[in-house]
Amino acid sequence: MFSFADREPWSAPLTVIYTVLRELAPTVPVVWWFDYDATMEPLDRSADLRTFISGFGAQ
Repeated sequence: MFSFADREPWSAPLTVIYTVLRELAPTVPVVWWFDYDATMEPLDRSADLRTFISGFGAQ
């Protein structure tokens, strides 16, 4: 489980998460959720890093 503070810039922690998951667990299904909402969403890692980060609204 990864967790990081809800403050910008999010690009640094999202880069770490993206890289770790793509390198160490490329075929493992991954979900994400906000700490205040237990609705799990699939995490698409097929995109490039820039697209992955922008999918979270980060720059």
